[in-house]
Amino acid sequence: MKNIMILCILLLGSVYTYGQDPFYQEPTPEAEELAKPLVLEYSKELGLSGEQELLVQQKLIEFVMKKEGVRNSTKSAKEKLQFLNQLNQIETGEMANILTRPQLMKYKKIKPMIQPTKPIVVGQVEPE
Repeated sequence: MKNIMILCILLLGSVYTYGQDPFYQEPTPEAEELAKPLVLEYSKELGLSGEQELLVQQKLIEFVMKKEGVRNSTKSAKEKLQFLNQLNQIETGEMANILTRPQLMKYKKIKPMIQPTKPIVVGQVEPE
């Protein structure tokens, strides 16, 4: 009986955790639209293969969703900027699993130009 209770608690906890992580959520149309031009630019600059292009697209969609979640959070501007910088570092690290070494070196150089971190201004209303 005790083992069944523990199993139920673990199962419910894992379902809750998966629901909170954008990686396990369906990509939003907005995230896909934001990622498309980035994928095209990276493909052009890095000479991605078809498989790499698909993997990069999935990774960019995942991080676009995570970054939007941070931007829409109630945290302070300083905390948001810290989280966004951490996400940028994690994103670059995960791209290392997709890109070849020469591609990764070039990716690190061009990423700030292709994906600049948007400034967070307190009280600013973004245009729709």
